Amino acid sequence: MNLQDLERLYGGAARYSDYQRGERIAFVGEGRLYTGTILWICAPGCVLRQSMPLRYIVAVDQMAQAPCLVWPRTILEQRTP
Repeated sequence: MNLQDLERLYGGAARYSDYQRGERIAFVGEGRLYTGTILWICAPGCVLRQSMPLRYIVAVDQMAQAPCLVWPRTILEQRTP
């Protein structure tokens, strides 16, 4: 997907974040440790009338399905390739 496709699908890109597109991270989800690559960083804003903070869209190594949403507080560390 190109940048325009990602923005249409996930919304505007964040101007600042602790991690960048393409970086690998480790994070916790549902009590399990996952690793993956950041595809998109969603800017804070309203989604369906609900205020949403910055969030990451990540291609998860342990899942072959669609990318998942990762909250900053769940990220444990940056991983090197």
